[in-house]
Amino acid sequence: MAPLALLLLVLEICFAVKSEVQLQKRIIGGEDCKGTERLYHVKLTATSQTHESLCGGSLISDQWVLTAAHCWEDGWVHKAVVGVHPQTATKTTLTITDKEIYTDVNKQKHDIMLVKLPQKITTITPVKLPDCKNPPK
Repeated sequence: MAPLALLLLVLEICFAVKSEVQLQKRIIGGEDCKGTERLYHVKLTATSQTHESLCGGSLISDQWVLTAAHCWEDGWVHKAVVGVHPQTATKTTLTITDKEIYTDVNKQKHDIMLVKLPQKITTITPVKLPDCKNPPK
């Protein structure tokens, strides 16, 4: 019994030491953005007393970010970091309190959410959205 307990202890220590997540290895065929690309990208964080989750979003106006609804955790502290591209840009961190999750005519919620920034962003140009007068076919 003692050898089994010792083996389990060694395995637990090994896994605890090497449990960091390496994001670069999870993206297949990706490329780093050039310094002039994706300037509208926003980093979103949700933090509880014991956890932190990360999401991305796109600045679609001077005060609204489009992201996924699963990024919101009720009761957590939500922040947006604008100016993440290029890496040398000045970053601004804002606390988010307002959100709108898309609900269709049948009252079903979807994984689409808008978060409202507490102040207008004047240093970054929002992403160009398609013209609704000419929808894709």
